[in-house]
Amino acid sequence: MRSLVSIQPRPKALKVEVSSVSEAASSAADTRRQRHRVVVKRAYHQRLNRLRDLRREESVLQTQFHTALVHIATLLRDKPTQNASSTTIRALLASYVGLLTLKCQLEEEQLELSATMERYTLFHSRVQQLVTENTSPIQYVTLPTPIDRALVTSTNKSVNPLAVTIDSVSLSTCYEVSRRTWSDIQTFMARTDHFHLGSQVFGWEHRYRFADRSERHLQYSISKTFPSISAQELSRRSWRAMTTETSYQALHTSSMTSRLRLIQRVDEHNLIFLRLLGRPNQETVFKTRCLISRFQVERGYVTIYRSMNPEYVQPAVKEDSPHTVWLEMFSWTYFEELKEENKVRFEFGGEMRHQSTDNARFWMMELLLMALRWENMVVGPRFTLT
Repeated sequence: MRSLVSIQPRPKALKVEVSSVSEAASSAADTRRQRHRVVVKRAYHQRLNRLRDLRREESVLQTQFHTALVHIATLLRDKPTQNASSTTIRALLASYVGLLTLKCQLEEEQLELSATMERYTLFHSRVQQLVTENTSPIQYVTLPTPIDRALVTSTNKSVNPLAVTIDSVSLSTCYEVSRRTWSDIQTFMARTDHFHLGSQVFGWEHRYRFADRSERHLQYSISKTFPSISAQELSRRSWRAMTTETSYQALHTSSMTSRLRLIQRVDEHNLIFLRLLGRPNQETVFKTRCLISRFQVERGYVTIYRSMNPEYVQPAVKEDSPHTVWLEMFSWTYFEELKEENKVRFEFGGEMRHQSTDNARFWMMELLLMALRWENMVVGPRFTLT
């Protein structure tokens, strides 16, 4: 009996050893994660500096090339003509130099016109805002745009599943939500603790971070740069695609059903939608009452998609599905104008809350596929058959 009593304390010591081993493993995992963040951050800034140096080098080489061509053309022009072949070469070279000079002049003129257009658009937006906020009894009537007609047609097709009565949202509320959301977006873009995936998928770069220690609150963004298009034009195309139900449905996979209905038009830049998501074999319907708003910022254009209080939405008829879940929604698109390169950097970001790693992986893959479908719809197909 004495020998048995002396053996009993050993399991407690074993438990202490196991707990200390688990704590050490957790500490080692945190250390590795912190080191990975430092390495990724350093590599990211190195790539930015390298890209900045290459752009400066490209500008210097283009200037030297243009100067050399003008110098060669001047020398050939002053040199006596020997035969008809040299005369033809000189004429072609002179024409090429003239076209190159004209190209540089047109590019400078394009930059000036783009800047003038941006100032005009900003001025027009501010004047429109003042007109809308004016409380005078004068009524302003706007003609329907192609987007308006598409939305009206989409709304009148089948309204029974989505028939609702709502309390209207004021324009000042939309402005406040947009201001707060843009502040959140700037905070996310300014952070340096993102995880970056090393590889690109068809040119798309992906970064993300966890907003809490439980790693249930995920903040993400994917971005890509598109040449030969303005930020304003790309924003306009994206707005048309994201506010038309048929286009919005085409962005999702066939295994997911999506519905989008316009329930209030605050003005031409602020729309209130009711979004429904579901799966064919599930009775649960996920609903979101969201504000879609677009506005201009210093370096481009922003469109936000943010959920509003669902208490303002009341079903007009009894709902068929007993399983209704109201979801929060926070996503945004940023069209940054890169004037020096004649390009636009498009960034699509947002937040999501997930219950498991598999759920997070599913949605991140769905977001990437949505980005590829968006590019095919708004920018153009990546592959063409000839």
